Amino acid sequence: MNILLLYDITHDGTRTRIADTCLDYGLDRVQYSAFAGWLSRNHQEELMLKVTGLLGRKRGVFSYFRSVWTTGTVASNWTTAWSYRGRLNMLDNHNLLTVTDLKQFDYCPRVVFYEQCLPHVRPRTYKMDVGRDVHEEEQRRAARRTLHAYGEVAGERHFDVAIHSETLGFVGLMDEIVFTADGRIFPVDYKLAKHARRNYKVQLAAYALLLEEAHGVTVTHGYLYLIPLKKLVNVPITDHLRNSVHQRLQQASQMIVREQMPAPTNVRSRCRDCEFRRFCNDV
Repeated sequence: MNILLLYDITHDGTRTRIADTCLDYGLDRVQYSAFAGWLSRNHQEELMLKVTGLLGRKRGVFSYFRSVWTTGTVASNWTTAWSYRGRLNMLDNHNLLTVTDLKQFDYCPRVVFYEQCLPHVRPRTYKMDVGRDVHEEEQRRAARRTLHAYGEVAGERHFDVAIHSETLGFVGLMDEIVFTADGRIFPVDYKLAKHARRNYKVQLAAYALLLEEAHGVTVTHGYLYLIPLKKLVNVPITDHLRNSVHQRLQQASQMIVREQMPAPTNVRSRCRDCEFRRFCNDV
C-alpha cells in the first residue's frame, strides 16, 4: 500500500540513520524529512520497529500515513496510521516482535536473526518488487468482493488493521478482518503463493490470538487467500497452531537476547532464492 512518512527529529545522527533506513526500504525522498512510496504490510512492520529502535528516547515527532481501501470504495483514502512523539507507544517494549518475525522464524530462524541482530543488511530483491505490485492490486480487488466467499451473508470488513499486545509480546498488521453479523471474527491474509505453508498458518494463528485479546472473543478459524490461484483456504485455529505461536515467540526472543546465530532451515531448497544467502557460509 502507499505510505507517507514525516518526521521532525533534533538529533542529527538519528535523523540521518532514519533517512537511510527509509531509502533502504525503497521509499522516495519527497522533502528533506518526508518519504513516500509503496510498502507491503510486512515491510511496514519491519520499518516501524527499526525507526522506533533508532529514535530510542531521543526527542522527535514521527507521523506515518497510509492509503487504505475499505469495502465499496473505488479510490483510496489517506489515514493516519501512527503518530507519536519520542518512542511509539505500541512498540515501546523492546520485547515486542512482529507477527512477520514469527512467520519468518518458522520458515528459517536465521532470517529473524539477520533482521533483529544485524539491522540494515537486508537487500532488496526482484521478488519483493513483484510481490509489492501484486499485493497492491489484490487489495483493490478484495475491497470489492462480497462476504459470500467466506460463507457469510452480512458483516463488516476492515483492511490493514494494526493490533499490538504487550501481554502476548508481538504486534501485527492484518490484511483483512471480517466481523460477522452474529459476533464472530476471523482474519484473512493474502499470499503470493500456491500452497498454504505451515509458517503462513502460524502467522494466521498469531493474528487470531491478537484478535482474541483485543475483542474478547474466540477465533476458531481464519483464511489464507492464495493470489495466484484465486483460492481461499480455511485454516482452523487449532491448539497445535496456538502452541506453535508461543513456541516461536519464546525461541525467537531467546535468540535475540543471546545474539546467537541459529542453525539454518533443514529445507535447503529455501536457501536458493533467499536474499540472505550470501551471509550464510554453511548452506
